[in-house]
Amino acid sequence: MTKFFHTLFVLIYRLLISLSALGGNAKAKKWMEGRKNWKSSLTTLYRENSTPVIWMHVASVGEFEQGLPVLEQLQKRLPDHRFLITFFSPSGYEQKAKHIKNADVMYLPLDTPWNARFFLDVVQPSIALFVKYEFWYNHLAECKKRKIPTLLFSAKFLPQQWFFKPLLRTFARKYLDTFFIIGVQDDFSMVLLEDLGMKRVFVAFDTRYDRVMLIKENNVYLPILDHFRQGKKRILVAGSTYPTDEEILKKMWDLELLDGMVIVPHEVNPERIEQIASLFEGQHLKATEIGENAELAAKTKILILDLYGMLSKAYRFGTLSYVGGGFNRGIHNVLEAAVYGKPVVFGPKHSRFAEAERLIEAGGAISIDSAEDFMEWLIDLDEHHDRLLKMGHQASMHIHLHTGGTQRVLLEISKILAIT
Repeated sequence: MTKFFHTLFVLIYRLLISLSALGGNAKAKKWMEGRKNWKSSLTTLYRENSTPVIWMHVASVGEFEQGLPVLEQLQKRLPDHRFLITFFSPSGYEQKAKHIKNADVMYLPLDTPWNARFFLDVVQPSIALFVKYEFWYNHLAECKKRKIPTLLFSAKFLPQQWFFKPLLRTFARKYLDTFFIIGVQDDFSMVLLEDLGMKRVFVAFDTRYDRVMLIKENNVYLPILDHFRQGKKRILVAGSTYPTDEEILKKMWDLELLDGMVIVPHEVNPERIEQIASLFEGQHLKATEIGENAELAAKTKILILDLYGMLSKAYRFGTLSYVGGGFNRGIHNVLEAAVYGKPVVFGPKHSRFAEAERLIEAGGAISIDSAEDFMEWLIDLDEHHDRLLKMGHQASMHIHLHTGGTQRVLLEISKILAIT
């Protein structure tokens, strides 16, 4: 019954995606186009393969960032293996596929029993790794049937999730029991799973902490931002912003409590860039307009970063950070900002994000409900100069205390590969 209902849901989902694509939805079109001819592409890649394969599946950009520290370490430790990375989301595939080194990259086929059988017949992975919230029952069940070990890591479970609803607990156990072992972010998640009857669970932390530490340690130099910060005492770097975030940033800017501001929207496309530019008309310059002009960058007060892939490095150049999404569906990656030892500010929708809750508890971040909240906090910083440094220190310490997840996951993988 589990397989039947899951497959029915998947087929209905595909129908809705198809209709959305026909209606002109660009993301739905990419989702469909990315899966065209996947069988022939996969067969071409693996027709004559005799090398052991490690398969990692991620949903999108965020999950890929969680999986990357594990992937990179496995590639170093197992140079005689081949690596396959599959994505579910077009945004994840399009942003990351071309930058992944020494691995095959493709979309995950639609999760039907027949697709799962074909996929595994061709790839024949030694192990399958899933990141955070990826529960594709047919692929997982087929792996279990073939005795291909599967590991889920960086998973976070909460009581309100469907797994723990009284009428769905039996169904949930069948879903989760397809995994050979599950690595969770915290003790609370482990207790929830053990209460559900799951036995093969270990605490592995969240590998995103390791990822942001690696980015920080690489210390990428961005000339335009280095020039921009010259002569400015208080710079706010606002990342992954939406229009609602930008309205708040505009109110803040008009209060003249900041010396400079860098804005990186969640979607870096011409339409969004122009939307921000019109909001700050006459007060901004785009990174592409400044180019390598150091003098122009230093004179600019509001810099719109209309370039891809710069956000995680841009936070380094601010004195405080704002992470967008908290006035929409939910905040984006707060760890990218916190790792640089700068206070982090975000909107109220963060209860589903354990890392944000932990960062507030550690004293390295605050949540605001309005521009007025933001204003009061900034004025308070003027009166208590040490508070900014203290919050930054707390943010940095929080990151250091939660690293190490990658090594825990690698230990479990080494155990599995040693016995299979």
